[in-house]
Order: sequence, then C-alpha cells, then structure tokens
Amino acid sequence: MGSRFANRPLAVAVGVAAIIVIGQIDYSTGHEMRLYPFYFLPIAFVAWESTWTTALAMAALSAVTWALANWLAGWVYESPYAWGVNSVSQFVAFGTVGVLVAELRRRLVAEQALSRQDPLTSLLNSRAFFERAELLLALARRSHRPLTIAYLDLDNFKKVNDAHGHREGDRALMVTAEILKRHFRESDLLARLGGDEFAILMSDTGAEAARMSLERVCEVVAEEMRRQGWPITASVGAVTYPRPPEVLQEAVHAADALMYRAKEGGKNRVQIELADHRC
Repeated sequence: MGSRFANRPLAVAVGVAAIIVIGQIDYSTGHEMRLYPFYFLPIAFVAWESTWTTALAMAALSAVTWALANWLAGWVYESPYAWGVNSVSQFVAFGTVGVLVAELRRRLVAEQALSRQDPLTSLLNSRAFFERAELLLALARRSHRPLTIAYLDLDNFKKVNDAHGHREGDRALMVTAEILKRHFRESDLLARLGGDEFAILMSDTGAEAARMSLERVCEVVAEEMRRQGWPITASVGAVTYPRPPEVLQEAVHAADALMYRAKEGGKNRVQIELADHRC
C-alpha cells in the first residue's frame, strides 16, 4: 500500500508549513501559553506519510521553531544552558512520537501485504487474487481486450506428501511457484488458492496464445519435478474470454471444472475453452 498522499514531498511541505504557522502562533501568544503539544500534529502527519528519518527532521525543525518562538516572546532562563537542554528535550519528545508513528505505519503496511500473500510461495492468496482480478476485469472491459483465466492443479501431489512428508510437498509447491513467476508476465496475476491449486489470470491473451503458454508451463513443471525425483505433473483448465466475464467467481469455477476434465483426460495436459465454446 502506498502513501495516502500521492506526493510525499507535498506532505513534507504541508508539515513544514504547519510547523511554521504553529511557531508564529506560539510566538504571538507569548511564553505563558504552552502550545508545544500542537507541534506533534504535523510531525505525526509527516511520519505517517513518509519515513522515520523525515519524521526526525520534522522533530528537529519543531524543536528549533519552539525554542525560537519562546525566545523571541521573551522567555528567560536563569541558567545559560537551559535553552539547549530544553530544546534537546523537546526534540527527543517530538522525535520519539515521529519514529513511533512511522514504525506503526510501516508495520501496518507490512501486515496488510502479508494478509494478501501466500506465506509459503509469496504468490497472491485467494483474497488478493479476487480483489486484483476484479480491477483487471474492469480495465479489460474498457479496452475490449481478451483475457484468459486458468486453474492449475498438481497431479500426484498427495503421493509426495505421503511418501516424503509435508516438508517435501512444500518444496514442490515453492518450485511450482517459481516456475510460474519466471514464465508469466508481471501484468499477469498469479495466486495460490490453497493446497496444490493455483490460479492464473492472463490479461490481453487470446486462446491460442494462452494454450501455448500453459502447455509450456506443464512441460517445464514436469521436467523440473522429474529432475527433483517427484512424480508430479500439472493439469490445467482455462477459459478465454473475448469479452471479460461479468462474474469473476463463475469464471474461476469454469476453469476449475476444465481442470478436472484435464485430469480425467490423462493428466499433465491443458483443457482450454473459448468462453462457451470448446477450443
């Protein structure tokens, strides 16, 4: 997730302007009015939109502005070191809040990313796939471009789990994910929907191009699994839509059904249809 402000320098500029305004108010109200808590607001805002280093810069600016405003307003200390000590104390307080807010935002972003990512393969999870696929479908409807939705399932995956344990099965899933990442474009969506099932959305891809691409994936998966000593292959069901489907869930279910037909037809193959017509 990106910054809420489209332009981070603009967020910093707003924060600097706010600090200057608060400093002017601080000066005009005199040193008897304790307005330093208001400096926390622009610091927290910039920290949320940027990084902790920028937050510390805003904290330093706030401490200097606070000290200058109160000095010009006539605040006098008996000790000549008081200004320095108090300014440093203000900076520490401002900086602590800024760093905490920036770290909070960083962790929230990380948690949101993890909630949409399969932890084993680093592919999208089911939730993220459907969210992003809806956006791609909307774009495809506007551009009137075809797309293909594919459903891939690993053949004989359970045999590997039963014979070698789940750790070896997890390795097979990770190998499959890496093959998919290498083979497909960045504009395509790749997801692990659960178990040994993967979803692929190929934007701007017709039936013949999709068939060639998916058959090549099956070949690479079979070759790599054979090299690893696993009896695993891939069966794929796919539907190409000259016009994007209205209901994404139904399109995925259609691809899933074709995947089972691929398995019934002998496994390690691609079963693809053009909308409601067989390819």
